[in-house]
Amino acid sequence: MEIVFTINPYSGYGALKGKKKVLEELKSVCSARGISHRFLVDEQLNFFSKDTVLVICGGDGAIFRTINYILKLGSPPPFAIIPMGTGNDIARATGWYEIWERGGASGFIDALIASRCNDFDVWELSRRGGNEKWCFSAYLGIGLDAKGVKYYEALLSFWGRMVKFPFMKRLYYILAGIRLLISEGSPFKRDAGNIKGAVTIKEDDVCFECPSKGVLLFSNIGNYMGGVWLSDSTRFDDGLLDIFLWPTPKDFLKFAIRGTPPAIFKKDIKKVFFSIPKGLYGQADGEFLGELPSGDYCIGLSRVLPILIPPKGVLALQPSETKFCLASPANSTIA
Repeated sequence: MEIVFTINPYSGYGALKGKKKVLEELKSVCSARGISHRFLVDEQLNFFSKDTVLVICGGDGAIFRTINYILKLGSPPPFAIIPMGTGNDIARATGWYEIWERGGASGFIDALIASRCNDFDVWELSRRGGNEKWCFSAYLGIGLDAKGVKYYEALLSFWGRMVKFPFMKRLYYILAGIRLLISEGSPFKRDAGNIKGAVTIKEDDVCFECPSKGVLLFSNIGNYMGGVWLSDSTRFDDGLLDIFLWPTPKDFLKFAIRGTPPAIFKKDIKKVFFSIPKGLYGQADGEFLGELPSGDYCIGLSRVLPILIPPKGVLALQPSETKFCLASPANSTIA
């Protein structure tokens, strides 16, 4: 068994140089336990053997790019996550965020050894009559949140992606949010969502109109925007999506600031058809997709990938010490 750590040099931890300490800790732990391992920058992904365990070191964007690569493989390797991004929503949903925060490099390897293999759904958005296809595994957003991602990407492009400190990227998100509010005018106007054009969701010959000034979110996980809670019932392994709607900028702002959860607009969807008017932006797993061409779209399950899930209780904090110990690795899928 070989662990391949794929590194995103531009994630929330900053430049690759800023990750040096983390990488040295992982290398030290693996070497001490006799575990074969190697490190790759995510642009260098190439071949994985059948005994490879993939560890994605980065945020949701790094996971997005890596998954889009391994989807092309006949037998994709099981993967785990070290959260090094800004939001880390997928790591939170799968349990790896807590493992890394509490246990560090040593605790992560302990959890990896004791992990079990699980399904992880990947979804595809496609446009009827066009060649456009996009895959996502956490969520797909259409509307206001995607426009915020656009402004965030513009800040990164202007100031450079080699950010030295994590707080700088968080600051970029705040600045992007301020610019979004300014560009949309006051979000507290009563008619803020009443503009021409709407996303039309078609189900059982019934059309649902979703105001295009708000946010329409197709979610595969129960959290969003860096861990803000959406729903306890949304799962990444059940072959079903939940649809959330914030009709106006005011509704979305209340969610972003206070964590006020939206009502589930539609629950347990296997496939959804909808129409998009001109001028709406999209984002997938926090990555900007650009302006979506107007037309009819479909979202359906693309593929199920193998993901490693840490067992509950693998890290037990000792009251009298400041270290973590490994729980019994019974039924481990990695040895």
